[in-house]
Amino acid sequence: MGALVVAWAVVCGAASANALVHEQDLPFGPAAAAALVDLTGDGQPELVLAGEEGIAVFALPGPADGTTWQLASLLPPLPAPVTAVAGGDVTSDGVPELAVGTGNAGSIYVFTWTGRRWTLLGQTPYLWSPVRSLEVGDLDGDGRNELVAVTGAGELLVFGWRERNWHTLFRSPAAWSPVLHARVADVTGEGRPQLVLADQSGAVAVWRWPLVEPLAQGFVWGTPVSMAVVDLDGTGSPQVIVTTSERLLYRFVWQKQGLTLAGAPVYDNRLPLESMHALRWAGETRVSIAARHAGGLGLWRISPSGLELVAAGAANPVWVLPLPGGRRLLVGEPAHPVSTWVRVPADYLALRVNGNVWTLQDPPLFQGDQVLVSMRDWASILRLGLYWDAASQRLTAVGGNRFAVLTMGDPVGWFSDGIRLLPAAPVLRSGRIYAPAAFAQGFGASVYWDARRRELALEVSP
Repeated sequence: MGALVVAWAVVCGAASANALVHEQDLPFGPAAAAALVDLTGDGQPELVLAGEEGIAVFALPGPADGTTWQLASLLPPLPAPVTAVAGGDVTSDGVPELAVGTGNAGSIYVFTWTGRRWTLLGQTPYLWSPVRSLEVGDLDGDGRNELVAVTGAGELLVFGWRERNWHTLFRSPAAWSPVLHARVADVTGEGRPQLVLADQSGAVAVWRWPLVEPLAQGFVWGTPVSMAVVDLDGTGSPQVIVTTSERLLYRFVWQKQGLTLAGAPVYDNRLPLESMHALRWAGETRVSIAARHAGGLGLWRISPSGLELVAAGAANPVWVLPLPGGRRLLVGEPAHPVSTWVRVPADYLALRVNGNVWTLQDPPLFQGDQVLVSMRDWASILRLGLYWDAASQRLTAVGGNRFAVLTMGDPVGWFSDGIRLLPAAPVLRSGRIYAPAAFAQGFGASVYWDARRRELALEVSP
């Protein structure tokens, strides 16, 4: 984390007790879309970011230095805002191309990159609706990848590069229910990708080219909010995972030439997940899912019995992209530069008092985006005397010519300078009383709390 000094951390044995913290910002502003694409054909992907600044290509940091990002190229902004990015060899020349979907009237631009300059191969016809998602895959088995687009209106289109031009190979009929999600993956194990679709009616279907009728179909209750095709158990048999507006998670597997539910649907108040991406974290054998949910940035594990939140971070991502190596997530947020996030123990906190690293006696607590420190530590930092009334569950703190009276579970505190509403109520945990960082302000301290980085800085008067 650059100059970040870790003042205290406890490694928790339980895998669920982790957190995600902001590591660094990339030299690029907010990005609406991102993708890892091997633009040069050397077997190593580049990072492509698209935003108001244009379309940027970054070389990935080396394994010895995961924080140095080098801008390799910057393409000026397109006539319409970028909404989706994908990559693949669509011309069968052996080098992947970059496909960029746009908003407004909706179109897809396809570029090739030599490592020094961009060349526009062509632009698809207008879709008359913003491009919601882009996938690339060889659906017809001719060695050339096709572009698969879903529009904001729910129309599915497949484009192919034929005779040095883009041709519409398929357009979903008007009678179809609006398509919400499309993934290109080999679900059947036949060695050739199929098209997996989820539509507004709750249908989940596997299609083989030329998309005359589905090979198999299943149904979910509610509107599909997110969909991913993931090999969860490492057996080579991918599962189709769908989360819905009814807070349900479905897992489908391919069995006996059809889609079969892999256990009962999972209900969880934290569902639905959004923009799911599978990754295997370094040193772990199980696959995790990086996704946005109602509480922010999350890293999840899916099992037959339920949904486990492995780690969470104070971010509001538009998209999440796991980086190679399994140690970082790339996150795009509104009004924030693109940033990398790393996984740390749940009780991780970087604390400085008057510029010096301070070691806590008790592990801190985290409630949402707030940090709570034990009163024993507050007494040490602020030089306080503490007086506990067990009967009333009330604590009085005295220091110099100031005092504070806190009641457990009540965010309203009585201070020498008046009543203060704290951002989190004091709590009693494991025999220790905890209060939020704002408590120190009642004793004249300046408090700087960065929930994204879990950094707490205090300036305390002698």
